[in-house]
Amino acid sequence: VGGLVDRNRFKGLAARVAAERRVRTARLPIGKYVKMAACSVLTVNHVVEILLKFIDLRSREADAAACWREVLQAVVPQRKRDEARDHSLKLQKTQAEGRNGGDPPQREPAPN
Repeated sequence: VGGLVDRNRFKGLAARVAAERRVRTARLPIGKYVKMAACSVLTVNHVVEILLKFIDLRSREADAAACWREVLQAVVPQRKRDEARDHSLKLQKTQAEGRNGGDPPQREPAPN
């Protein structure tokens, strides 16, 4: 989570310190599951929430890719997402699960 400071005033600081101390680093797979409208910078709160939800869901679900997709779709704010790409990812998920191509459920007419 400390890597978030690398973008602004202290560019590259967290990465340098981690490399010096031989601390393993990683990126969230945001671009793989959610198309961001602009930059992929998230708040520390969002990053921690993503990690906690992933750990919780992963303990119950065998498919890591499905966990990342579900968690990132739930946590990344809509204002930061490219909605067209998100729709295509949801469509792929429903098709992979053997559902009908993602058509929305039909509503019953309202009573008069």
